[in-house]
Amino acid sequence: FDKSTPFFLDKKVDVKMLESKWNEFSRVSLAKITRKRNRRHYYRILHNNAHSNVHVWKYRRGKKEATKLEAIESPYLLERPTKDILVMFAGCGAEMTKFNRYSGGQDNITGVEINPGVKEIAQNSRHLKHYRLNRFYKKPNINLVAQEGRSFLQANKKKYDIIYIGSSAETSAYLTGHSRKFLDTIEAHLLYLKNIKKGGMIVLDHQPIDWQIPSFRKLFEDHDLGDFKKSVIVLSSTSGDHDMLISPSGFSKKEIDKLLK
Repeated sequence: FDKSTPFFLDKKVDVKMLESKWNEFSRVSLAKITRKRNRRHYYRILHNNAHSNVHVWKYRRGKKEATKLEAIESPYLLERPTKDILVMFAGCGAEMTKFNRYSGGQDNITGVEINPGVKEIAQNSRHLKHYRLNRFYKKPNINLVAQEGRSFLQANKKKYDIIYIGSSAETSAYLTGHSRKFLDTIEAHLLYLKNIKKGGMIVLDHQPIDWQIPSFRKLFEDHDLGDFKKSVIVLSSTSGDHDMLISPSGFSKKEIDKLLK
């Protein structure tokens, strides 16, 4: 594995590799990361030589209120329709579990992940049995698809209220031929816009927005989608980078006031 991956360099944690498997995409491994200070631990699923590390979060029942001004909470803070949600770069469904809690288990959530080995480890590893992800995947409103993202968008016939674009695999954007190379493009941005419902919203979480803003602005101009300046909000993330919300129908003053509270 590439030892430049952040938690390999972090002297405050111990990293233990628990299991690995190969598939046509990469070597996929489960890592246990333990904080030396308090011995608490968490898990990551690594692939692409550890340039991509996937969060593993537990499936929890019940409803959770959205209270933080961050990308994943924003649709609920704005009281936007969220019946149908698409999560790109879904990994083993960490963000899907969050959306599921914010909706109280009511929203239909589809996730797209290029590497099927990520889901296989999450649902089959004895180390993650108590995370209950296998049970999460079996819920009728949950669908985690193993497919390259651009291919999925091109074949998709359904439109979504929310398209959430996560930060997974960002470090591999220019190192491999994997999904980021096909989805960090103006052509892919157009596909996102075509797959959104009227009144829907695209959420970009922890993204390098410096070139994505001009990309989406050009698409708004070329396809007569409205005033781009009234259709985009940039949020300063707690991680130090930025989140971006795009709504072709625009944002109302009421919604902006909610974000400023």
